[in-house]
Formats: sequence, structure tokens, C-alpha cells
Amino acid sequence: MFSKNKTYNGYKNYETWNVALFINNNIEVYEEARICADYRTFVKWMGWGGVYKTTDGIDLDCSELDIHELDGVLEEL
Repeated sequence: MFSKNKTYNGYKNYETWNVALFINNNIEVYEEARICADYRTFVKWMGWGGVYKTTDGIDLDCSELDIHELDGVLEEL
């Protein structure tokens, strides 16, 4: 849900939240993300495997994504 500061479940927006959820709730994606140094590397790696969107249809390279926040998600894996 959106809070007063317009975040979505603690993330900058829905798109960032959805990608973080996709990474953390799909074991195959999670395992791939663990070996990537940053989010941009993850996007390239997933593209090589033919994955360009989350299960909910959010582009992994969407301009709305907070890349810095997603780098943090990968650092925590």
C-alpha cells in the first residue's frame, strides 16, 4: 500500500517492489541474483536466459525502477 510519502510496501514504487518480490520469491531467480554484483548485471544475466519481465509483467529494465534500491536488495542476498 502507498504511504503518505508515496512509497509502496517500503519501496520507492510498485515497480521496484514488484521486482524485489520477484527476486526474493522465485528460487531460480534468487539463485541467479545471488551471483550478480549489481542490478544491471542481473538484468543482463536474466536477458541472456530469456527473462525480461517479472511474473506480473514489470520490465526488469523499467525506467521507473530505483536501481540503487535494487542494488541493495542484491547486496542482502
